[in-house]
Amino acid sequence: MIVYSPNPNSIIKACLLSRLRQQPCQVKEENKHTLFCGQDEIPADSFTLEQLIAEYRRKYNKELSWLIKKESSRLYGRINYALRSSSPARFAVIENALRDSFCYGLDYCLNSISADCRKFNNLGREVAHEVRRMMGLIRFSVFGEDEKTLVAVPRLYHNTADLILKKFAPRYPGCKLVLVLEKKALCLDNGTVFPVDAACFRSFLQKKDSLAGVWEEYYRSQYIESRKNIRLAGQHIPQKYWDWLTEGKILEEAKKEKL
Repeated sequence: MIVYSPNPNSIIKACLLSRLRQQPCQVKEENKHTLFCGQDEIPADSFTLEQLIAEYRRKYNKELSWLIKKESSRLYGRINYALRSSSPARFAVIENALRDSFCYGLDYCLNSISADCRKFNNLGREVAHEVRRMMGLIRFSVFGEDEKTLVAVPRLYHNTADLILKKFAPRYPGCKLVLVLEKKALCLDNGTVFPVDAACFRSFLQKKDSLAGVWEEYYRSQYIESRKNIRLAGQHIPQKYWDWLTEGKILEEAKKEKL
């Protein structure tokens, strides 16, 4: 059994080894209680990419040197995003897409020519969309008397909290940003993201004077009843966020009235 770490370089090496050794591969964190857990493990990270590319060339007469060239940076980026997906099938999807790229080339994979490559690119696209969406929907609150600490509770479906914090950093220079998640909280301070105790932030968010009423009043003041377009509103604020956002309540009411 070939095992790899959950990062692009390791998974690429594992897929190459899998093809060369004709053995299955699996991410380390998911290697427990499986059919293969009793077999000897071959760590993908004990090989260099150059070594595996050379062996692949000798065995299959196939040139994969593009994996260590600048052009492969797009593939590495998409693997990074796909790894952040919450899909339990994400590792299998990435592995299948990589095998297609070994056979048919980089563009074949990135342009979603096969069904496996299309699934792979869709995973990364969903993660990227979540980051962009949260940049427009997350609203920070000042943490008590500390005007330099801003706190928010996002609605996330993927592992994107650290990406979102880094995207927000230029908007709030000199501030400490905290995202309170379901089981933990992440903080960005001086360019570094690290976990913090979520209890005090949750307590603060529950007790603080809510701005929801002010935001609702503002949203209703901008709302033009005669030009109501629920379909268009759903494109900008998907329905899965309606119970999280203040204006979602208004959109839900409008949708029911239309029905």
